[in-house]
Amino acid sequence: MAKGGDPDRFLNIVSALVLFVGGVLVVFGLIAALFEVPLLRDLGLGWGSIVFGIIFLLIVRGFVAIRDTGKIPREGEAAGAHPSINPTPQISTAADLSTGGPPSASSAVPKSVSFVGTGQPIIQPDAGRADVLSKSLTPEILNLRFVAYRCEIAPDYLKAIYQNATQKEFKWLELSSLVIRQFPFQEPWEGKLLLDIIPNIVAGEKAQPIRILSTTYVNYGSLPQGQATSTKENIRRLASHILSQNRSIFVDPGTDYFVHAGQPPVRFLSMSQFVEYDSRYG
Repeated sequence: MAKGGDPDRFLNIVSALVLFVGGVLVVFGLIAALFEVPLLRDLGLGWGSIVFGIIFLLIVRGFVAIRDTGKIPREGEAAGAHPSINPTPQISTAADLSTGGPPSASSAVPKSVSFVGTGQPIIQPDAGRADVLSKSLTPEILNLRFVAYRCEIAPDYLKAIYQNATQKEFKWLELSSLVIRQFPFQEPWEGKLLLDIIPNIVAGEKAQPIRILSTTYVNYGSLPQGQATSTKENIRRLASHILSQNRSIFVDPGTDYFVHAGQPPVRFLSMSQFVEYDSRYG
């Protein structure tokens, strides 16, 4: 801040900027998610940007609280003159930011950093903390392993493109099985569908599926039946098309009933069930 500047005015400007960015993310994210606008989806807008936008809007509450309680030192005042300000930096988790509150006690627990299928580093609870996984997750495309940001259907193959720009390409005969499941209805999952496309693997190794979510951009218009109006039907059509290209692909009974009989997909009752399912993959 320039010398002689007004901290309150500076805080108002920052609050307005954060509020504007959050509003843009929420509005255009809703348009992209509800109307499946390809241009907006290509820009990465969707349910994930809605969550980020909400987080931005909630952060504004923190700025207002700081301004109202006068916790920003005026020009010429030392930070130590305010005993209510803790000089020790705190590390906030995504869950803390989403509530707009201060860092929780769990924030001090050491956590391990891992890289997921999207190539993005995330903070994960230590082993044995799977019960809190659903509380700390932010946009799913950044937190689940193997999730494709974009998937392209070609006549002879399927291509997955990830957030870190890496790509995987498999011919239909290189695929071994399909699994379709539904996430719990709690936020942020809200019953979204998951399609895992598992390639052939070498004996003794764990598979790494191409994971498609409701938020993954797919050129469903390339399917023989074209693009449907609902993401659920698009995923069903994609699975049916893959099976028609390779009759030896294995599907479990729940997936088969969803694809061929139109039955509701098998649902994870909790994120702990998903963690157990996901552990089968390498």
